[in-house]
Amino acid sequence: LLITEKQATYFDVRAYSQWSPYLEKCCLLLSANSSYEHASEDLKQLTGMSVSRGTQQRLVQRYEFELLTVKEAVSSTSAQEPKLPLQEFELPTAKEAVSSTGPQGPKLPPQEFELPTAKKAVSEISPQEPKVLAHELKLPTVKEVVEEMSIDGGKVRLRTPQGRPCEWRDYKGVNLHDLGVAAFFRDNAGLVKWVNQQPLANPLVSIGDGHDGVWNLFAEIGPTIFRLEILDWYHLMENLEKVGGSSSRLARVKALLWSGKVDAALKEFDDWEHPRVDNFRAYVTKHRHRIVNYGYYQAEGISIGSGEVESTIKQVAARVKLSGAQWKAANVPQVLRHLAA
Repeated sequence: LLITEKQATYFDVRAYSQWSPYLEKCCLLLSANSSYEHASEDLKQLTGMSVSRGTQQRLVQRYEFELLTVKEAVSSTSAQEPKLPLQEFELPTAKEAVSSTGPQGPKLPPQEFELPTAKKAVSEISPQEPKVLAHELKLPTVKEVVEEMSIDGGKVRLRTPQGRPCEWRDYKGVNLHDLGVAAFFRDNAGLVKWVNQQPLANPLVSIGDGHDGVWNLFAEIGPTIFRLEILDWYHLMENLEKVGGSSSRLARVKALLWSGKVDAALKEFDDWEHPRVDNFRAYVTKHRHRIVNYGYYQAEGISIGSGEVESTIKQVAARVKLSGAQWKAANVPQVLRHLAA
């Protein structure tokens, strides 16, 4: 679509800019699952359009990934897919603004390009940092309240000045089982606020590992309801395996813990003094009120492990822990929202 210089000035449209909600969506989907460089290469192969890795990163940073409550996600559901706002993509030269790659090149599916009206025009676009219109990424549609949730942590490597060692910092992931996922960096208050905005069941099943930070967050969630805290069965077994020793003894302890018999399980180690045993005793004693009858709970269809949130953390970690990847601390929250969305 060619417009005059006067029209471009009136609508605040920069020269050699391309508007395509379809291309924007492709960029966000690809960069959420791979590096910006690989996303740029894949986009070129799939659509024939070139969007540099730098432009893809700037798109993610300018985008507003808004966390909605479960109620809002339900009320906003419609039979038709919501229309995405038009976005601006920068192309460095006029030649690269051509949408075709040649007679043999792949062709883009037909798209609708519309010249925005004065009301829809992008406002206050500066030459250095053009603004991007944002749309809301909604949580999956649900009709029931949140009955189970898990919290776990991951690590991200932050960029440091040249010559200084890299820094690894924690972020938290929360999974409202089958309902919604979110990740937060240095924003525990934001995590607690987001979860408390959801319609929570009473009692609320809360699953976590042995880290104090996880249970401190749980303590701030649903203050007016009863929380059924469950120590992740798989983490419990990982700590048992660290003890080592007789395989028959470990099998007996595992069977007792599966039934929630903490005292009987610890008694199996009365005749063996070892630092690993002491560590396991301290771990079990600290969380004994969270060790339940796992066999009964599983038979009742209640989750006994935080596998869902760990899977989410692993997916996010696979993206932020790319070989050699380092992130600016200011960019991490936006990257996590992008990946969790």
